[in-house]
Formats: sequence, C-alpha cells, structure tokens
Amino acid sequence: MRSYNECPIEKEKVHKLSGIIGKINDGTGLHFQLILNEPRAFSGIAAKLGTIGGVKNYFVLAGAPGRDEDVGYYGEVLVIASQMMGLGTCWVRSTYNKSKAVFDLRDGEEVYLVISVGYGKNCGKPHVSRDVHEIADGYDGAPDWYRRGIDSVMLAPTAINQQKFHFSLDGDAVKAEAGVGRFPELDLGIAKFHFDAAAGRDCFGYGDFSGLFAEI
Repeated sequence: MRSYNECPIEKEKVHKLSGIIGKINDGTGLHFQLILNEPRAFSGIAAKLGTIGGVKNYFVLAGAPGRDEDVGYYGEVLVIASQMMGLGTCWVRSTYNKSKAVFDLRDGEEVYLVISVGYGKNCGKPHVSRDVHEIADGYDGAPDWYRRGIDSVMLAPTAINQQKFHFSLDGDAVKAEAGVGRFPELDLGIAKFHFDAAAGRDCFGYGDFSGLFAEI
C-alpha cells in the first residue's frame, strides 16, 4: 500500500504545479485542478478499499467527454512534473469517494479520474512489463530515438498494468494504437507522452510540451 505523510506541499511547488495546470487548461480546453488539504475524498470505505492512504492532495482531471487520450497525455505531464519536484503520485480511477471529492465542473464536463500527490512514506513498486516486442514493431535495429521512446513507454503506468497498446515505425512516422482493455485510450495517452518525452520529438501532434517544465 502506498501512503503519504503529513508534510504539506511547499508554496513554491504549489505555485509551479498551478502554473503548469493553467498552461495545460489554456492550451487544451481541459479543466485540470489541484486540490490541497482535502482528506475526505480518500476517507471511509474508499480508504479501506484503496491501495493508498493518507491522501490530502490530489489533481482532478476533468474535461468534456471523449478526451480520454488527451487526459492521459497531459495527466502524465503532471505526474512527471510532480516527481521532478520530489513528490509522489498515483493514478486513481475508482477507489476514492466521488461524492466527497472537491472539484469544479463546467456544463458538459466530467471527472475522468484523480491523481494523488504529496510526500510518500514509501515508494511504489516497479511493475512487470510485457516483452518489448509485444509492445512495439521494429524495435530491433530501429533509430536510437525510437528505441528511447519505446524504452520509456515500457515504464509508463497503465490500468491494472495491462499495457494494452502497440507502437510501430513507418519511415520516420510513429503509429500508436490502443488495444482492448480497461481505459485503453487513457493509457495510450500516457504512453504517447512517455514516447514523445524520451524520443525528443512531437510524434503525435501534441506540440512542444517542454515549456511546461521550464520553471521546475
């Protein structure tokens, strides 16, 4: 079980994370939010059924329906930014109390999921990956940038560690497709961010996200 301690997130880090959220929301139309010092979403039955404890801070990933891949891509931006600041995170889809969670929704929006954030008492365990050749075609003998991208994809978090996506290389073009499973489009978005970040290329039309990390 992953647990968080009582240490608050410093104001400077809150400011930086809020700035990244603002840039994401302004550029994409998503409605991400950072909720601080709010323990009710992970209390009661939700805490007993969940795999994390002591959560008082979390990102709310909200937006219009049908944007699962975008939510995954930019949600992982927040995960990596948090980790760069020394914070721990965990994607949470169902084991939190939605009726007690704090968030703001505009007309037509929905909450996709939340990401806990804070100072962890312990670290998450490495997941067991599928063989790289099940994840990607053309890995052997591929350009270094493609191999770097796939190596990073292998480390991407996915729902119940399913890794239900597939990457392939056609010339300089990278194709990525979601498989069949739980929340495959969201997982694909997370994987695409890992690929772009490690390969140093905008392979999927998300643009240059590097500016989001400029102040970290």
